[in-house]
Amino acid sequence: MNYLALTKSKIENFKKTGENEKQNALKELKILMLQFTSLPPSPSAPIEEEFDLALQIIELEMEYALQKKEEKAFELAYLKAKQFYFEYEGKIIKKKSEKKLYFIGLYLLYLLSNNKTTDFSTEVELLKKEDLTNSYIKISRNLEQSIMEGNYKQITQMKQSSDQFYNFFLSKFDDAIRYQIARSAEKSYDSLKVSDAMTMLMLNNESELVNFIKAQEGIEDREINWVL
Repeated sequence: MNYLALTKSKIENFKKTGENEKQNALKELKILMLQFTSLPPSPSAPIEEEFDLALQIIELEMEYALQKKEEKAFELAYLKAKQFYFEYEGKIIKKKSEKKLYFIGLYLLYLLSNNKTTDFSTEVELLKKEDLTNSYIKISRNLEQSIMEGNYKQITQMKQSSDQFYNFFLSKFDDAIRYQIARSAEKSYDSLKVSDAMTMLMLNNESELVNFIKAQEGIEDREINWVL
């Protein structure tokens, strides 16, 4: 069995692998990728099957990171997939990945839920016009619009999805909403009563407010420091 046939077999086996064995199975797939002779930065002529299988492995890596709720690992895996989606698809890889827009939509949600709005706008600009109407892409675009408008009620109503990974990022928008409200409060008020701040930020008690304030201390682009 050659390395490409073995890789295909390993990919199919990975999909049936139990959770406890997936990490090792993914490592095996990454090791197999080292045998691919035409992936960048190799000067060899591109082999479509190698690029196609490499993308499948990276997509499995993204899915595994999401299952483990490891956002940084998901981001790093997506940045590898991004090159395949936007540089190699249609040129080296003739067949479009069925999961492309699904993972792009998840990455856009990741950026929004972590307040990386500039990166979000940059990523949206890379998309084709017809992709902007895709249901996975529209979730994050509608959320971004609601955040810009300050329509937080709409955001709360949108925080439902049938997909577990989309739900994971959507559930983080309570913090993203509070961040935007806090940014507005910084521009609008010299000070706030604790009770008013709790109401404005939709917090249940003073302890939650203290934890929120502490979380702001680690954010580099804060315009002011909160003092209780």
